[in-house]
Amino acid sequence: SPPPPPPFLLPCPPRAGIVFIDEIDKLCGSSSDHPSTSVTTGGSSSSNKGEGVQRELLTLVEGCAVPTRYGSIRTDFILFIASGAFHNKSPSDLLPELQGRFPVRVTLQPLKKEDLIQILSTKKFNLLVQTVQLLATEGVEVEFTDCGVEAMAAFAQLINRTQQDVGARRLNTVMHRVLEDLSYAAPRRRGQKVVVDATFVENRLKEFDLTKQDNLSRYIL
Repeated sequence: SPPPPPPFLLPCPPRAGIVFIDEIDKLCGSSSDHPSTSVTTGGSSSSNKGEGVQRELLTLVEGCAVPTRYGSIRTDFILFIASGAFHNKSPSDLLPELQGRFPVRVTLQPLKKEDLIQILSTKKFNLLVQTVQLLATEGVEVEFTDCGVEAMAAFAQLINRTQQDVGARRLNTVMHRVLEDLSYAAPRRRGQKVVVDATFVENRLKEFDLTKQDNLSRYIL
């Protein structure tokens, strides 16, 4: 006999929920693509695939019954939220019918230094915890001070503002740059303690001084 259905599929009037669709901008064709020309003139296959996925999403967003092995789920009472960076693209590049099903649009502001500090240090299994535990396997004790965390967050914000804004993903690259030498030398530094403060961060990142370099794209992401 099949296993019992999960709680969210149990009968309840009505079945409500939230579906979050990330990177919906990847489904957009270029501004020069036109639905009629992409098929008749042999346009890009990626554009055709993106349009096909949009039409499938349109069916779900409009409200339909989705069959599962536990029964059907109606999407009429499910809230759909979509997001995307839309670099070199616009929400208007989506199918007009799909745009109409997402009537509320909100532009998010870039992450501030305080946001990056919170992401870097307060989230469960954050980058700091992962790094400390990883280097502990090599017998190296790492301690991050508040000023060191603030310095890394400030640098990540600066690069996001002056180069391409990739959000919190920038923290991974900054952390890698700061601890690159230590990671390779960890087996030889067993039993040592390393304190990552503002001075440590600045010394590791001084080669990426924006006042001396116009383009950091070849160094970071």
